[in-house]
Amino acid sequence: MTKDRLPALRAAQNAEDSDNDTAYVALNMEDNSRFMSDFFAHVDSLRTNIDKISELVDEVKR
Repeated sequence: MTKDRLPALRAAQNAEDSDNDTAYVALNMEDNSRFMSDFFAHVDSLRTNIDKISELVDEVKR
């Protein structure tokens, strides 16, 4: 049986919320556009390779 940890989680969250030393981080979203385009290029490449493998498997089955 698992232990209910929700009260401990809420207590820890409330302790964090009461701290006045909260730090905020700003992210420059313009720098992420290159990362995202590279990521989607990799995804596209993987999909192409999966399609090729699928075609080859179908060919072997025949």
